[in-house]
Amino acid sequence: MKAKIDLITIWTDDIDKMKDFYNKVLGFKIKNDLGEYVEFENEGVRFAICLRSVVKEYNEEFSKESRGQSFELAFPCQNSKDVDETYKKLISMGATPIHEPKDMPWNQRTAMFSDPDGNIHEIFFSSGVVKKLFIKIFHIERKSTYFWIYLRLARKCHKKAAINLTILHIFLIGY
Repeated sequence: MKAKIDLITIWTDDIDKMKDFYNKVLGFKIKNDLGEYVEFENEGVRFAICLRSVVKEYNEEFSKESRGQSFELAFPCQNSKDVDETYKKLISMGATPIHEPKDMPWNQRTAMFSDPDGNIHEIFFSSGVVKKLFIKIFHIERKSTYFWIYLRLARKCHKKAAINLTILHIFLIGY
């Protein structure tokens, strides 16, 4: 097996409602519609929805009721304003509001909504400051230098981001 995800399929009991949502609300163009299975055009990983009853014939595990949030799809936006506008548009078109746009301590603006089956998804814009910091951190070998980076981060962005990264660092590295 190659360690690569080739296809993401969302199982559903209401294919028409989900097809309309992903096509008309989120804007995915339909590549292949076989009635019980719909694949959408997507860059990179293939993306589809499928009636749960199709696979129940093969394995009873698919008959079990799912519990809790099992996955999340995250959609990038062009900027913070785009997050706000996209969220309003999605909600007006039928997405269920979960979390209004909010600036997060890790320099990301996010909002969450759910599809007709209740799967929660995210739209976001990331400024890139945190990404650049992680690249620096993973190329540094000495402990003392980490604290210098955290101090620089605290000056450049929000104090909470520096605190959260320090906690993450301690959790991942152990010191």
